[in-house]
Parts: sequence; structure tokens; C-alpha cells
Amino acid sequence: MNYRFVSLEDIDGTGKSSIAERICTELTAVGKIPYLTRDPIRNIEPWQSLYELFEKSDKIDKVSEALLLLSARVDNSQKRLEPALSDSKVIIADRYVDSWFAYQSVRLADYFGSEESALDYLVSTHDTLVKRGVLLEPDKTVLLRVLPETSMKRVDKRATGTTKSKYEVSEFQRKVAAQYDFIAQRFSGRITIIDTENKDLDTVCNETISVLGFSQD
Repeated sequence: MNYRFVSLEDIDGTGKSSIAERICTELTAVGKIPYLTRDPIRNIEPWQSLYELFEKSDKIDKVSEALLLLSARVDNSQKRLEPALSDSKVIIADRYVDSWFAYQSVRLADYFGSEESALDYLVSTHDTLVKRGVLLEPDKTVLLRVLPETSMKRVDKRATGTTKSKYEVSEFQRKVAAQYDFIAQRFSGRITIIDTENKDLDTVCNETISVLGFSQD
């Protein structure tokens, strides 16, 4: 398989970031050059300064925030991801557009009348930008499914002494998990689900690498 742009998705607490790093190591071992990115991008200005707002603040309205997150993705796509592909690198994204679909469709449901209508708006906006060549879309997405109850236990454990994200609320995470499943059905040609419940990180990582075809074997 020659995937050039892969994204990993989940609700919080599946070990996705660790798996993304392991995939990059595997790619290097088979002679490919990985490019690891995150969404939203958080280590380059002005997005670094806005990250605290995205994660913990309600200072701006939800529609404005969703569009700022889209702006960050477009900026990253234009300035970093497209050049990475031009340099024959393999992009590994720690979340990308599907997290925007899932999280923001739940947050924007009141504006559009339902989560499904909000999702339709977000998908339409994304598709328009992709068709115009403004925004990249992953070749393959792996959804690392975990029960929200398990997710929140992991989040609570790692959040000791820190302030949790505004998204790390049990009921909200349940809604997002349901949206992820709906999105996976809608884009079944691109998204593969891996059930991570009761599996250790090594097992999930190996299954993910196998799905992507990046294994040395």
C-alpha cells in the first residue's frame, strides 16, 4: 500500500499520539521519510498562542472557534503538508479533519438544528476546499475506537494536577464517540476502525501498522 497521507483519530485516551510516533519509527525503518503533524497544529504561531483558547476557553463563540480550527488546518496544509508531499514524505497526522467533524458537529448542533445538519455543513465546507486544492485530505484514516468510560478513566488518571480540556467531559465524549462511528460509516472507503478496548498499546500499534501496510515484514 502506498498511502502518502494517513490520519489517526479517536476520542481522548487511546494512546493515539504514542502510536503516531511508533508509525513514524516504522516508516523510517522501511526507508520512508515520515512527517508527523497534529490537528490543530500547536507548535507554530499564531496557532501555538491560540491552542489554550481551543482547548480550555469559551471566550469566543463556537462557530467562530470551529472556523479558526479550519483556518489552522488550511494554513498547515498549504505551508507544511503540501511541501512534505512534494518532498516524497509520508504524512502521519495525529488527528485531522475527522476530529473536526466529530467534535465540532456536536458543539454546533444547536446552531444547525441537529448534529447531523452541523456535520453536513462541516463536510460540505471541507469538500469545497479540497476540490479547490486549498486543503488536503488523508488517503487513509484509522479510527481507534475505545469506550468513552475507558477513555475518561485514562484522561482522569493523566490529568492529575492539571486542568483538563473543555472537551474532556463524559457526556460530551459519548456524543463525540457516536459521531465518530457515524462518520466512519459515511466514509467507510477511507476509514478503518480498530477496536482498542482491552488491548495494550503494542497490540494496537501493531494492528494499526498492519492496516496501513507499513510493516517491515
